[in-house]
Amino acid sequence: MIILGLDPHPSTHTAVALDSRGVVLDSLSVKNDADGLNQLCAWSTRFEPHCWAIEGAGNRYVAPLLALLFARDASVYHIHPSLTSQYRARRGKKKNDLVNAENVARVLLANPELPPYQLSTQRTRVQELSRTRDKLAEQRKANQMMLEALPDTTTDALRTALRAVLASLEAALKELEQAMAPLVAQVAPTGVQSILHRWS
Repeated sequence: MIILGLDPHPSTHTAVALDSRGVVLDSLSVKNDADGLNQLCAWSTRFEPHCWAIEGAGNRYVAPLLALLFARDASVYHIHPSLTSQYRARRGKKKNDLVNAENVARVLLANPELPPYQLSTQRTRVQELSRTRDKLAEQRKANQMMLEALPDTTTDALRTALRAVLASLEAALKELEQAMAPLVAQVAPTGVQSILHRWS
């Protein structure tokens, strides 16, 4: 299991990938915005299987990332900052984002009995709705491609039927997004809805 240690901040996130032997495999620093979070999530897929160790996972500015991770069944552990500081003191390293992210991962490596970060009811619901939205978005894309690829000889009746299916999928997506909006606002009030949409 690869541990992805994260040192989060309001403007940036720094992550370090640590293997089960404690060897640093890679690191990444990104902006805490839609593009940065997409980049971070894409980077994480290079390490399978993996889990996330996040310092201060309950902080408000971590919520956009958590919404993405929980929507995809990621395993997340909250590392209290006091644990990270104690570990850093024992290792005798000065604090910086990269060192801190590595230490966050090492805390979980040394304490595998730590409980995973629990989903709230709202986050669980966002997770369920996000999965459904992803499936609908895939179906919409497939139908759109099918419609565009129809040969010139295709009957008007078939084109009309496919357009009706596409319109139905788009209406379902819109309704689902409206249902997600208040839940997302509770989980992560700052900009998460646009991030979730961009990720799908």
